[in-house]
Amino acid sequence: TVKEETTYDNLKAAFKGFNYKSNTLKAVFAGLGGIVFDKDEKKVENIVSKVLNLDSSVFVEAKNDMVTALFSGLSYEKGMSMICGTGMVVYGINNNESHKAGGWGHREGELGSGYNLGKELIRHTVRAFDGRKDLDDMAIECAKSIGMKETADIITIMNEIFDSRTIIASLAPIVTKHAD
Repeated sequence: TVKEETTYDNLKAAFKGFNYKSNTLKAVFAGLGGIVFDKDEKKVENIVSKVLNLDSSVFVEAKNDMVTALFSGLSYEKGMSMICGTGMVVYGINNNESHKAGGWGHREGELGSGYNLGKELIRHTVRAFDGRKDLDDMAIECAKSIGMKETADIITIMNEIFDSRTIIASLAPIVTKHAD
């Protein structure tokens, strides 16, 4: 979900100061969000090889972070993992069969994600400010957080933040704070 240059720069920064000798590594595994297709895996594997200055004898594998989450629980043959942050994905494996639900990007919806909670909070806030819902503390807090003083402000605000899934997801704690 980010440019290859950004991935390279972030991995380079992450490994800065990491003391290793590339000729001692036998394998490297990278689990990153945003890896969806085989071509994404190959791109990340190439970036990891470049960042770590690995030769072709080192096995490098990259998978979506949902796989990393499942395997980190030492579950290799069966189990399920759920990642619910800015986005949302559930991944399960049973012997050699796997299934993924969600994780298709914020525009799809990713119900339960921070982005989804933030988006629904903005909708709630607009509806509360224009009288379709009761004006409550949650709507007031959201309005302050996004700089909305009157309902019409939402047009400018949404034009500025609509594609910023992290800004919208950052509103999710307001929802959980006011949850019944």
